[in-house]
Amino acid sequence: MTNYYLDTENLPLFNWRMINDKSDFTYLRIDKLKGSENEDIQAWESTLDSYYKEFGLSEDYNVLLELKMDLALLQNDYAISGNTFLQNKIRHLTEQVQELIDRPVEGDLMSAINSISKWQGYRVNQKEVSTNEFMYLLRDFKKEVDALKHQQNNS
Repeated sequence: MTNYYLDTENLPLFNWRMINDKSDFTYLRIDKLKGSENEDIQAWESTLDSYYKEFGLSEDYNVLLELKMDLALLQNDYAISGNTFLQNKIRHLTEQVQELIDRPVEGDLMSAINSISKWQGYRVNQKEVSTNEFMYLLRDFKKEVDALKHQQNNS
């Protein structure tokens, strides 16, 4: 699959945004006319794996996975034992899972691009900046914002 971006190190930020906004995996193709739907999916899996290896899952996602595992265990215990007391715990965990799913996401990628551009004093060129490069910029930006907030709170 030489005609594909297979990691976020080389994938332009614009392509990452189009893939996530439109679910159009053809943006993983280096030449849009060469490739297949099956190869697109394989390239996406490879690219997503590289993203997770580099940046990991979000804290909210890790909490959600933990809650869902706890919920599955409780549901299994209830199915085996029939203990109706477990229904209250199941209901409570189900509510927690739903609250986490319904929680609004902090901003979108375009807002982050605009904020980083303003912070740097020049526009981020989405077609030249790799996804990794931007994610590192975003992480540094968040650290600086947090430091400024901390400084203001201690003044």
